[in-house]
Amino acid sequence: MNRIFAFSLLIFGALLFNTDKLFFKANQSFSIRSLFSIFKDTPSYSSLHREKEVKKFTYLGKGHQSFVFESEDKSHVLKFYHFPSHLRPCPWLKLREHPKKKYNIEKFKSSLESYAIALKHLKEESALKEMPDEEVLLIDKGNQKYLVPLGSTFFLYQEKAERIFPKLQTVINDKNPLLAKELISSIFDLIVKRSQKGILDLDPVLEKNYGFINNKAMHIDVGRFKKAKNINIKEEVTKLTVSLKEFLEENSPELLLYYEKKINLL
Repeated sequence: MNRIFAFSLLIFGALLFNTDKLFFKANQSFSIRSLFSIFKDTPSYSSLHREKEVKKFTYLGKGHQSFVFESEDKSHVLKFYHFPSHLRPCPWLKLREHPKKKYNIEKFKSSLESYAIALKHLKEESALKEMPDEEVLLIDKGNQKYLVPLGSTFFLYQEKAERIFPKLQTVINDKNPLLAKELISSIFDLIVKRSQKGILDLDPVLEKNYGFINNKAMHIDVGRFKKAKNINIKEEVTKLTVSLKEFLEENSPELLLYYEKKINLL
């Protein structure tokens, strides 16, 4: 009898674990616990069981370091640092030292340093905005709702940008070469301005980490900046815009000539 009970318990546990994995996957790996860490006081967030007048943000996606939520009017995003399980508050369970704990703490510190660089030196170029440490309502992919005190999290508040290549493709399709050249020039200006401030982007992926707001190029990802000396501006622009050159080779010989002229003038 004991063997049957133990076997049944094992089967139930396996089913529960697999069901939990399916829900977790359907929610794009988001868990509200991922937003909180051992570096701040244990939060007092709650699932929403009452109506409350707060700003609402709906799950938009995730990056390498953060979960992203979009404002109701789709004009801004809240980005929360995504903490691994061994860096989340767990007062009821004393875990053994995780082998990646030191690495992930250093990674987190590096991200904080990058955020500080962006806020101090690239606030306008990253479209970063002030946001009080108030409660907000987060809605995940499964439509679960949470009242979250921002003061218990590490977050960035930023204007929402359009992606580089979809925007350029639309402008090219609309046969608007003047605006296309304006957009390309804006990308160059952004990289040059950042480099002149002595700041490197250690994750220079144009299609993923850069965008446009009101036809002006912006940094979307601000998690990999580092102060540096003697940056070769032409090398920096050329390296970061390789994918732009390839895109123009496929889509617009005229704009490719404009791009090459801009590179040669650096």
